[in-house]
Amino acid sequence: MVLGEDEIPERFGSVRLVGGESLVSHRTVFSRDSKILFCSCGRKIRVYSTLTGYLLRELQGHEGKVTDFKINPKNHLQLISCAASGDVIYWDYTDGQIIKKYRFEGPLVGLIVHSAHNESVFLIKQTSCKGKKRKSKEEKKKKLVESEEYSLSVYNPRKCKKFDKPKLRVLLYKSGNSKQTTLSGDGNLLATVKENELHLWNFLSGKLNMFSYKRTQFTCATFHPVEACVATGGCGSGEIILWQGLDQLVSPATSVLHWHPNPVSDMIFSHDGSNMFSGGEEGVLVLWQYKTDHQVFLPRLSTPINHLAISPDDSLTAVSQRENVIRLVNNIEWKIKRTIQGLRQIDNLFAGIVYDPRSKALVTSNKPGVIQFYLPQSDHHAFSLDVVRQNIIVKTKKEQVVCTKIDQVAFNDNGSWLATVERRDDKKNAMELRLKFWEYSQRDQCYVTNTCVDPPHDQKIVAVQFQPQKERDESSSPLAMTAGSDGKFKIWVLAEERDIKGKEYSWSCQSVGYYGDKPCQDAAFSGDGSLVAVAYDKVITLWTPTTNELRKTLALPYPDEEIKWIKFGHNSSSQYLVSITNRYLTVWNLLSCTVWWSVEAPVTCLLSDPQTNLICVFVSFNKNKSHLYVFDPASPHPVAVQSSVSRKSDVVSAAFDRESMLYSNKSGKSFKMSKLYFLNQEQKLFTLDFGESGDTKSRVKPQESAAGSEQQTEFYKIFGQSTKSRAESTSDHRVGKGIRGGTPSCAVIRQMLQTPSHVLPSVTALCSSFLQSLLVSKQSAPREDQDNFKNSESENDDESMNEDEDSDVETTRVAEGASRQVHDSSIETTKSAVLQSRRLSSGEHNAALDSVNFTWLKEYFASS
Repeated sequence: MVLGEDEIPERFGSVRLVGGESLVSHRTVFSRDSKILFCSCGRKIRVYSTLTGYLLRELQGHEGKVTDFKINPKNHLQLISCAASGDVIYWDYTDGQIIKKYRFEGPLVGLIVHSAHNESVFLIKQTSCKGKKRKSKEEKKKKLVESEEYSLSVYNPRKCKKFDKPKLRVLLYKSGNSKQTTLSGDGNLLATVKENELHLWNFLSGKLNMFSYKRTQFTCATFHPVEACVATGGCGSGEIILWQGLDQLVSPATSVLHWHPNPVSDMIFSHDGSNMFSGGEEGVLVLWQYKTDHQVFLPRLSTPINHLAISPDDSLTAVSQRENVIRLVNNIEWKIKRTIQGLRQIDNLFAGIVYDPRSKALVTSNKPGVIQFYLPQSDHHAFSLDVVRQNIIVKTKKEQVVCTKIDQVAFNDNGSWLATVERRDDKKNAMELRLKFWEYSQRDQCYVTNTCVDPPHDQKIVAVQFQPQKERDESSSPLAMTAGSDGKFKIWVLAEERDIKGKEYSWSCQSVGYYGDKPCQDAAFSGDGSLVAVAYDKVITLWTPTTNELRKTLALPYPDEEIKWIKFGHNSSSQYLVSITNRYLTVWNLLSCTVWWSVEAPVTCLLSDPQTNLICVFVSFNKNKSHLYVFDPASPHPVAVQSSVSRKSDVVSAAFDRESMLYSNKSGKSFKMSKLYFLNQEQKLFTLDFGESGDTKSRVKPQESAAGSEQQTEFYKIFGQSTKSRAESTSDHRVGKGIRGGTPSCAVIRQMLQTPSHVLPSVTALCSSFLQSLLVSKQSAPREDQDNFKNSESENDDESMNEDEDSDVETTRVAEGASRQVHDSSIETTKSAVLQSRRLSSGEHNAALDSVNFTWLKEYFASS
């Protein structure tokens, strides 16, 4: 049976991009009040809060990828952006509305605006090099010829109508990109660097001057905000050249600043001109004092720096790094304040994406030796785990430094155990290979290393998996399996050991198995954990993991093919085994140990749904175009087919979420399949949504809640997180214990009374947050306290009012000597709490108020 592309016409869902778009491809921009940070994300512009790091909204309207954006100097509440599709949009970023939109011919790569040129907008266009000369050998060696050419043009938006095509006036036919072009502080000079030349345009005289620096090529340029000085960064030895006296001297004076051993990626002056920031391949942020050339370093930022941006008040520096992370650095304290990140750049696609059942996150391998726990539901970074624990090693000019990579990541059924495989092979020395078992610590709320095996195999490990224990006795010791290219597979068991400290548990090798002298290609446990299948070249072997007994061998019917992957079916398909070669998909029936059916299809990814009986494969008939094929192993006829799930690159990895979703195919039948996430070679993460197109779905935090979180920031800075927030952020096993909110709230009141009044925020700012700290949810409050509270509220309403009035008197005794405003606010707070309790008893609110809150509050004031 041959599966052709003409058999993929069905679509049972809509493909939605979840994450993976770059946040660091272009410079970020701060708002005028430094409270908002803008960054590009594909065709969208994301708006983040610098106070909380929350995503406030997304600006959508460009037809191509956003390439540059700036704050409108005439209106600080507007943003001007350009895209590769040639469109320029004026935004009202407070509500995300498009004010104006212009369309130009050709791709735009940058724009420049300045308060001295209110009537003009400078655009950097990418020009097609027609009749371009062929590169000579000398030019190739010196790298003086670039593949992209740019021109600088200007247009007046006032002379154009809305959604019209304005006329462009070319200012410079050859210029640099957006990082290589800059305006002076007074707007009289424009500088751009091209190769090893500095071009200077004077708007007052209308003349263009050119200066060359033979020893280096320029990568970026920035003007001093006050003086006529340009700083240019070099891509040779990492030199920074300062060109001073550009407005007076015919030949400007130059000076050299040198610390970076690699090319300078970006640099920027502070708005007062006293400092300059630079960054590059070393992953170190360098602060230069302009007058003294003194250097201050912020090292170990893990990955190379792409772009830098500084806030208008000079308090923050946005550092965009290659791993798709934006770090906000506090320039006063000189430390990282916030981190904005999505799906990081994956260092090793061989490890793929793995689902963590404990945190409901997708786990990926990042550089250098770090795994990221990423929440695809909100496109949010949960946390990272440093597996290798090594600092980044910067490459030298002569050789590329080989870092340790993470090849395999695996979790057990409940996520309490994690296994990682790290490898370093520089082809010169012996290969470094380590297997680590991590245990999740409930006390520390993180993974802790339990066992490290160095080396577990003689060659590369191709598969790691924990034994499923869903239907097995929980008292039995957990097992894990590894298979390597050395032809051996090993069974690992968690055993108890006794030492001076007492009982401890660690993983040890229980048995070793092999079949012939062929390397292992893949290995997998069956759904119930009773069998382990190991693939060798053209043979699949079946073993009993507890006794390491060979049960059966399955020979591939295709003599010219080699097995790449194998997977067991689950639930009602547990008797089937699926194998993949370069050309064929084969299903085996383990009851008869025969080939059940086979189909010719170029499969790029295989996975089995643990919650249903379905198997998913991604097939690619044409290069860089993948289709999804969902089937029941019992039948070769597909249950559902989704065509063109990835149009630009092949799907290389996928993972299932345990949340089941209902899908429907064209025949009207419905079926259940777990939530599916898949990753292509471009490191774009997608998912399938049923119903309306997922592109319209928004993961943006609501504006009201984001604003509310900013208003509560001052309260949290002094008194910490509220009881309700802590209860929501704790794990499931802690929430189930029904923790009361009285004791934490008592600590809040004690801290409020002990804090000096002159450093306290206003009462109105603390009132709502204070009342929230006294509230607990119905699920966490004990049922008896809720019943007693409701009964006492209905029967003794008058008594509760009297007790509350007594508590007011006690409150005034403790707060004697304080201002009348604080005294009045405490009375109003207590009265509002009483009214709140009445509303709760009548069912107007969903949250229940714990009666213990007012009891301990009255006792505390009485004791004081």
